[in-house]
Amino acid sequence: MIIDRFGRKINYLRLSLTDRCNLHCRYCSPVAPCPRKLSLLPDEQLVLAARTAVRLGIEKIRLTGGEPMLHRNFFKISSDIRNIENLETLALTTNGCYLKGNIARLEQTGFDLINVSLDSADPRRYRDMTGGELKNVMDGLEMLLEAGFCTVKINAVLIRGFNDDPASVDALLELVRFCPADLRFIELMPMPGGRFGTEHYVSAATVLNQLRGRYQLEPQHNDGTSVMFRIPGFAGRIGFIAPVSRKFCNSCNRIRITADGFVLPCLHGRAEFSIRDLEPQEMERVLSSVILAKPASHSLHRGAGAGRIMCAIGG
Repeated sequence: MIIDRFGRKINYLRLSLTDRCNLHCRYCSPVAPCPRKLSLLPDEQLVLAARTAVRLGIEKIRLTGGEPMLHRNFFKISSDIRNIENLETLALTTNGCYLKGNIARLEQTGFDLINVSLDSADPRRYRDMTGGELKNVMDGLEMLLEAGFCTVKINAVLIRGFNDDPASVDALLELVRFCPADLRFIELMPMPGGRFGTEHYVSAATVLNQLRGRYQLEPQHNDGTSVMFRIPGFAGRIGFIAPVSRKFCNSCNRIRITADGFVLPCLHGRAEFSIRDLEPQEMERVLSSVILAKPASHSLHRGAGAGRIMCAIGG
């Protein structure tokens, strides 16, 4: 176990496998598709980074991108990481486009948790936001839920004028009426190169209050970042992640490694430390120092933000 200088237990690593993505979500990437500019870490270094992190006390690793399933050796890397001794949870964040046809392999690999990014349940709006086809994602999501081998969460970024109106929110809620998944609404965060400005920001509280006027919301145990609720009669739960209006930095337990081998102590900071080509002992030293360098909080309220676009950091 490793504790940072503010007394937080750091036990969660978000590991980006690639910056490539088949979609061009307009809040994530400034162009379509996400530009491939990074020199990716070799497979063996990705696994070494994961193994080193677990040795330091990391208990949960989430594979991100870009779209992580686009990595040509995605399943081999995932299996190697899953087999690391003392790793408790292997998670995946995906846009869902490659779920269909890969459910059995995901189960065989041993994923414990899969998050699917889905900002709209309307095919036209989804296509406008991402350039992709909603049906493909919905088919894969349905198969994943039917398989039932892991916890499933659906993440929707709130964007004013796009998916914050009652009809759009209700359409997303229908996804968890009969399915035992968590639907989390996430506040739009300012990122470099993003196509949305402050005028597109909508607070989680705004949508929460909207729902309180139409549904009975029963508070659930919060998971650190999400404020969770259950609606009577719904199989799934809903949650709100508010990194801008209600930041949770005092309980932040994570670090990030980018696909090109830089460790980030904070998503919204500019500090990054290279682990490329390091031997295990030196990599361990760098990871330890990064954890100790974690800031007390991000500075979004002061207008400060990350130095990279989102697809170059890892979702």
